[in-house]
Amino acid sequence: MLNKTQRMTGTVKWYNREKGFGFITSDMNSEDVFLHHTALQQHEDVSIVTGDRITFTIQKQEKGPAALEVKRLEEENKILQSVQVSNGTKFADLDLNPELLHAIRDAGYGSPTPIQAQAIPIVLKGQDLLGCAQTGTGKTAAFALP
Repeated sequence: MLNKTQRMTGTVKWYNREKGFGFITSDMNSEDVFLHHTALQQHEDVSIVTGDRITFTIQKQEKGPAALEVKRLEEENKILQSVQVSNGTKFADLDLNPELLHAIRDAGYGSPTPIQAQAIPIVLKGQDLLGCAQTGTGKTAAFALP
């Protein structure tokens, strides 16, 4: 069973704003935790939606654990905006280290495709990324090269 004193993180499984309750899936053990609107900070109730990453403490109840002191993790919910890349972008424009540029040239790549130009710098920073593009646009290379 979950301990009340621990601050935990989890993902909102679902939340019904009209009824004022929902459930969170805890990262610690995938146990569902009850979420009532009274546990939310005043400014949080309007913006909590399915998939939000949040932190919370646990209160044991008869029917199972309930969340207290719920706060949304803002940095987890940011979405990068779609950016159009010009055709003139070169791998050298992506601030890659010399060894990587050399390896890219040796592999036969001339200039990055739009998905490569956007993905490679983000992947090299160790950040997660979701990229969508048609078959043959260089997605595999965008994630495999770094």
